[in-house]
Amino acid sequence: MIAEAVADAAAPATPVDWTLRTLAGDPGRALARLAAESNSPMIIVGTSERGLTHRISEMLNGSVGLWLTHHQSRPVLVVPYRRPAHQDNA
Repeated sequence: MIAEAVADAAAPATPVDWTLRTLAGDPGRALARLAAESNSPMIIVGTSERGLTHRISEMLNGSVGLWLTHHQSRPVLVVPYRRPAHQDNA
């Protein structure tokens, strides 16, 4: 499924190399380690869905994007979660 999604998103003449990695431990630190090991030029993460459950989880666990922006020397792009316009009430 991932290969199909990447192929669909890429331009026809531009192949995209990708790998799937399983990481353990704190998500922010694991992503930082992976970025360092692979010499990534940038880290891109998304935010969670809005709502009470998200707020409680973020309060208890912290924000991965926030941790990365404060502890990385490489650029970090945090992409906000957005519902489709027809479902967004806020």
